Amino acid sequence: MPGTSLISENSDCVQHRVSTDSIPVSAMPYFPMIDTHTHFDAPTFDHDRLMQTQKAYQRGVHHLVLVGYLQRYFERLYACQQTLTPLNMQTDTEQRASLAAEVSLPQVHIALGLHPFYIDQHTEAHLEAMAKCLTDQRPLAIGEIGLDTYCLLYTSPSPRD
Repeated sequence: MPGTSLISENSDCVQHRVSTDSIPVSAMPYFPMIDTHTHFDAPTFDHDRLMQTQKAYQRGVHHLVLVGYLQRYFERLYACQQTLTPLNMQTDTEQRASLAAEVSLPQVHIALGLHPFYIDQHTEAHLEAMAKCLTDQRPLAIGEIGLDTYCLLYTSPSPRD
């Protein structure tokens, strides 16, 4: 939905959904792109996740990375990846790429992370759970290292004591 504002878990920070509806498909790049940081797993996309990812593919995004930031959402990342995998099949990478192209969906990858913004919520058990996921499920990357400047709170250095 163009122009819709989303409030993150911290009310000091606002995320905006940006619409590409006004960009004609013919003006899109001719080379495939990778969106390296998405949160399509967020509940705000429950009603239009498939449509939004199809639009991304039509505009040249052939791979997208779902980025985890809290341990409690790791399962949600993998569920979203399953939902967006064509025919809900986990096959070899080449076959998955072929299937994704047939149904116009980007290939979905996972980056697990524990964002420093939520440092007060993270526990030693979360680190252990993340380590287990890294071993068992082999995500593409480790993400959310916390270089945020979209919040007014983080756009200027804090005074030193």
